[in-house]
Formats: sequence, structure tokens, C-alpha cells
Amino acid sequence: MDLECLLNPAVEREVFEEISEQEIFEAVQEAACGEDQGDEEQTEVFEAPPTRLEALQAAAVLSRFTASLNSPAARKLEDILAGFTRQITSVPSSIM
Repeated sequence: MDLECLLNPAVEREVFEEISEQEIFEAVQEAACGEDQGDEEQTEVFEAPPTRLEALQAAAVLSRFTASLNSPAARKLEDILAGFTRQITSVPSSIM
């Protein structure tokens, strides 16, 4: 086996002979356009985190909801929400 056969096998030469340079160019361009469009879809819009007031309001809504339930999970969530509310209201706003 000579070096030419090793570097350029007959199978690969047949494939390259069937595909023109123009077709290769067009395939590369289509792939590049697809990548550009994909970047636009993946761009995330920055959303500001909820304010302290909004978080406390959400906790109050959940507390009212769980008060109507009779389950251990509801009691556990009530305890967690109560602790969260205490922690948020005791932290000075300058730290957050």
C-alpha cells in the first residue's frame, strides 16, 4: 500500500467526485445560517428577581392556601413559610 492510497482511499475519492465544491459551499453556508439563528433563540431575557414585598405576598398566599388543607405536607410548608417570612422581615433591606 502506497502513501497516496493511505491518505486518499478510493471510497473517499468517489464521494468527493460526486459532490461539487458548490454543493459543499452551500452546505457550509446553510449550517452557518442555522447556527446564527440558533443563537437568537437561545438568548435569554433578563428578568429581575421578585422584590421582598412580592416574595412576602407569595408566602402569604401559600400560607392561606395551606391553612385549608389537612395534611402533614401542608403543616410542614406552613412552618417553612413562617420561617421564611421571619427571616426576610428581620434582614435589613440594605443587605439584600
